[in-house]
Amino acid sequence: VVVRLGGIYGPGRTRLIERVRDQAGCVAGFRRYTNRIHRDDCVGVLAHLMRLESPRSLYVAVDDQPATELEVMRWLALRLGAPPPVEELEEDSSTRTNKRCSNHRLRDSGYRFRYPTYQTGYEAVLRAVSAP
Repeated sequence: VVVRLGGIYGPGRTRLIERVRDQAGCVAGFRRYTNRIHRDDCVGVLAHLMRLESPRSLYVAVDDQPATELEVMRWLALRLGAPPPVEELEEDSSTRTNKRCSNHRLRDSGYRFRYPTYQTGYEAVLRAVSAP
């Protein structure tokens, strides 16, 4: 069984949060979609698939909500009380992807996400980061 994981975030994987805190720029222009999955759902997906009697050969493990990087960074900035990201012009689009991946096969197998959207997942991360 092959599992293709989206952009993993969660405890210890806070690169995007740090970019927002550091007021890093974000590529402007076309809507470049990205796909994410919380670390805990990565583990949950793998455990779920190992318990299936007859799993399919390929699954895409991403949450329910593809979003542009700019959208996620703006949302994080609002939650952090930080300025919104500065939109920058893109120099090289050859390394950028723009895909909205579907988790339908995974959902159809019976998996239920602990963090079905980037908002619910990042809320948990932000609570953990803010905790004393």
